[in-house]
Amino acid sequence: GEAVGTAAALAVSRKVSIRDLQRGHIRDLQQALLAGDCYLPGIAQAMPEPTRSAVLTASSGDPAPLLDGINRPVGDDEHAWTGRVGDALEFRWPTARRLSRITLVFDSNLAKPFLFSHMHKWYPDIPLAPPPELVKAFTLETRRDGAWAPLQTVTDNYQRLFKAACDAETDGLRVRFQATWGSEPVRVFAFYVE
Repeated sequence: GEAVGTAAALAVSRKVSIRDLQRGHIRDLQQALLAGDCYLPGIAQAMPEPTRSAVLTASSGDPAPLLDGINRPVGDDEHAWTGRVGDALEFRWPTARRLSRITLVFDSNLAKPFLFSHMHKWYPDIPLAPPPELVKAFTLETRRDGAWAPLQTVTDNYQRLFKAACDAETDGLRVRFQATWGSEPVRVFAFYVE
């Protein structure tokens, strides 16, 4: 259903038929689905230019998996950065640039059984709370002329895919993790900007 809806929206925005979309726009459709957190085996999400032109660092651990375009574990490869509460991820650019959107993909333990709230009466042992692995609280900050300023603070996140509009002229962007829903490590599958 998501693929059909995304294809229809893409066809309308490109002013082409679905048949023409199949002929020349399949990669665009795949990338739109990946940006919406769909999983397409064997296809990596392409990172936007502002992400590719930045230097990404982490206060601990290796942030490289955040940019590999695979936003979930596959086989033995986690495709994730793992840190701790208090750690930060940071993009830096040589000169200030305008950003329009920030995206984070958090660990929501996709292997955990999923339970709709109306089914809780049949499965009372499965909690309805967000998974303990999910990031609960974090702060986004921008850097300009050497000084960091808060952009957005999230204190009650319950989503795996977090997207925020951003209209900022900045030479740095940082996310600092303040809490999960209970798990000790912080795991993030993707962090990118447009």
